[in-house]
Amino acid sequence: MPCGPRIGRRPGRRSLHVRRAVRLVLAVVAVRAAAQTPAPTAPELAARLSDAPAAMEYWDLTGQFRTGHRLFARFLITNEGPGSHTGAAVGHVVLPTGAITPFKWGRTHADWSISPDGRRLKIGKAVLDISNAATVFDVDTDKHGIKIHVEFTRPAAPIAADPDPGAYRVEVVTPVPARGTVWLRGMEAPVAVDGTMALTHSWMERSEAEIVRQRSEVLAATEDVGLYLTDVAFVDGRRRSSLIVTRAGRVVHRAEDLPVAFAGTATRPGDARYPVADTWDSRTADVQFAARLQREWLRWNPLDIIPAPFRWVLALKAQPQRVWADADVVLAVAARPDRPALTARGTGVAVVTFQQPVKEPLTPPLSPQGSAGSGHAAPRAP
Repeated sequence: MPCGPRIGRRPGRRSLHVRRAVRLVLAVVAVRAAAQTPAPTAPELAARLSDAPAAMEYWDLTGQFRTGHRLFARFLITNEGPGSHTGAAVGHVVLPTGAITPFKWGRTHADWSISPDGRRLKIGKAVLDISNAATVFDVDTDKHGIKIHVEFTRPAAPIAADPDPGAYRVEVVTPVPARGTVWLRGMEAPVAVDGTMALTHSWMERSEAEIVRQRSEVLAATEDVGLYLTDVAFVDGRRRSSLIVTRAGRVVHRAEDLPVAFAGTATRPGDARYPVADTWDSRTADVQFAARLQREWLRWNPLDIIPAPFRWVLALKAQPQRVWADADVVLAVAARPDRPALTARGTGVAVVTFQQPVKEPLTPPLSPQGSAGSGHAAPRAP
């Protein structure tokens, strides 16, 4: 038999590895370039549906009811994972006893629906309808034994919080009156609930884990005041904070880059890798704010809604965790010539989202200018 090289022989393993590495590098470059393309503008609260390869957006609902029930839900659209514009709806009903009933559905682009205006989403058995001021959240599944119907009316347009307008956008509806019914398997009849619901819509063109390190929020309401505090720690070391106070949905006070200090002990039952401080304080010349966190209700890994093979890939760059806890809130805003003094005291929900396990706490607190402060002691509660 003739000797010499064989025509059309298979490439060796080393050659295959090199080619795969080259393709991977080119793909990463393409992703980063495409991620710079801004998402199109859209009406308030509407889906952006960006085509950037790592784009993601989500709507978070936070409900607190007089019966002791709590409702936490997220509707998500992402291009990370299995295909583009993958949809997911996930949530938890927390009973007054602390028992938790979860629900979740994930669907590829062709298997969930969105209205032409981008403000009604149906993913699996969950519906979020924000096409009108009267907002509806609905879950109806006999298979899982869950039927939830909650309505609340947005009294005004959502408020742009926007920790980083160029990369990380947020619009918020501060807590407003809400009512509905909850039925879970084993209940004789639905339970009527009334209390408050808050809604935030967040969107970004790059992977959230590449932008944000930790996002801390308080959503609270009294009889006539809604409150939203957010403190975002970015991967690049920046911190941005906002305090938004509303009456009838309209802003009556707003402060940007106020100092926020996290102190005290960790909430329980807790997780040492993702510690949540039980004392949040802020003080400026005009504002005194304090939140004292009580028991944790829930800890959840946002990657749980991603199918296993893709979840493992995404976990290489992020190990997120999201935590909810009750918070006793006190706020005092000083009078000025253009506004009267304002005080509020009530119970709300604190939410902390980590993108990675914590290596060092968020200290020193943020200075009023938005850079690292001098490490002064946390202010006392007003």
